[in-house]
Amino acid sequence: TLNPCGVKISSDAPFQFSVSPCADTVVDRASHINELKADGLTTVHIDAAHTGVGTATCGPDVLPHYIIDVAPIDFNFYFKFVK
Repeated sequence: TLNPCGVKISSDAPFQFSVSPCADTVVDRASHINELKADGLTTVHIDAAHTGVGTATCGPDVLPHYIIDVAPIDFNFYFKFVK
């Protein structure tokens, strides 16, 4: 019997990910980082792509070649439990 202590996430294409020790609802409710409390869950976000940083609110907007158009993306990724 496999008793995993981790998960390997892979893809045949580059991808982005983030891991948080609490649910998205905890993050949404927090106004400051000191309000984030681990809730026993691990939240993993896997993204096929991530647009550039910038919003033009306090500086320039994202350069055109870093903007990702809103469109369906075919993206395959794989989970493997590891010890």
